[in-house]
Amino acid sequence: MTETDPQTYLAARRNRARAALAAAFPHTIPILAGFVFLGITCGIYAGSLGLPWWMPTLMSIVIFAGSAEFVVASQLAGAFDPLTTFAVVLIINARHLFYGLSMLERFRGSVANVPTSSLACVTRPSPSTTPPSRPRASTVAGSCSG
Repeated sequence: MTETDPQTYLAARRNRARAALAAAFPHTIPILAGFVFLGITCGIYAGSLGLPWWMPTLMSIVIFAGSAEFVVASQLAGAFDPLTTFAVVLIINARHLFYGLSMLERFRGSVANVPTSSLACVTRPSPSTTPPSRPRASTVAGSCSG
């Protein structure tokens, strides 16, 4: 087998992808924790509104915005007006347009430009997780303001 063999190329590419995933995964754990707790609270809230168990699960898959899931859950529990719900969710999530605009330059000319700017997970530093010896260091608490 030579270096240009398709099997060798695919194996090398797969190994690079695994190495990249292994390097990136520890940095995603705080975000994952935020998603887990956001999902749990949305499920509890939807259950308290009388929605079936599958409804918050479906909303988590379809709606990539944490705060919008809470709005939609409350709208589904009452008299549902799709236009009002759409307008409220659009207004709440319009801030993501500005977050995405700040990332456009970095990914200019890339295929990832549109998904990166629209699917950004916005995190906030948490002062409670910052070590006292370094008060200006920001540590991601994993809260997704989505």
